[in-house]
Amino acid sequence: MAIGQTKWSVALDVSDAEAAAVLEQDRIWSSFMLADLLPPFRAYSRYALATRAGSNGHAACLILQHPAFTVISSYGANAGVAAILAQAALPKHALIQAQAQHLPLFERYYRFETNGRELLRMAVSARTFRPPPSAPALPVEQLTRADAAALGELYKLYPEAHFHPDQLEHGVFYGLRRDGRLLATGGTHAVAPAYGIAVLGGIFTHPEARRQGHATTITAALVVHLLAQGCRDVVLNVVAENHLAISVYTRLGFQAHVRYWTGQGICRED
Repeated sequence: MAIGQTKWSVALDVSDAEAAAVLEQDRIWSSFMLADLLPPFRAYSRYALATRAGSNGHAACLILQHPAFTVISSYGANAGVAAILAQAALPKHALIQAQAQHLPLFERYYRFETNGRELLRMAVSARTFRPPPSAPALPVEQLTRADAAALGELYKLYPEAHFHPDQLEHGVFYGLRRDGRLLATGGTHAVAPAYGIAVLGGIFTHPEARRQGHATTITAALVVHLLAQGCRDVVLNVVAENHLAISVYTRLGFQAHVRYWTGQGICRED
């Protein structure tokens, strides 16, 4: 269906293969969108594509409506994203994840609450990964469902991690202990073997144990594990102003890919 004079054709619910063909063109930015093509989130996700006749122009939007949260992510040409948003059935509330050029498009439909922030998406591959030069001060171990209570206690100090025990079944977590007490941890938000990509998250050290290299150890262990499992790219997000964390990831070989904005939006009244 043509949109005005822009000649963008919009398909509001496309197949996995159709979505992946577009998203793979920028797989680092689209890492979450690719992962959500797989269980457990595929059941809650819709992918819309916009194409323009006679050109290579394309755009995509993911609308993920999980019982616990709703997310909208966009990718591609501005006019294509605008065409999708004009036709899609948009949820009333959503976490918007968008690069800066798409924000004005979302602002036509959403007003943003005050918790928006700018993040930096970084990625590492087997080619760029640089393991730590020395052995860790404490042994690192892969965590299991039996560690859910200890993780829950540690993440009480980091509620933004939004930890749920189910993540231990669908993802990978590592941790460091001293005298049986979990001091540092980190895991995955998403692992998508079919697309060779994983997204790290929840990398956290207890305030009493910081500045001892634990974040470096945890992150390196996760990268080694995921690369060995066939992930070509390991991705993470970090607050753009968190220069200390960015320096940790950079030393391990992570490279900055793109800055983007994320925040809760509520639909504007008609």
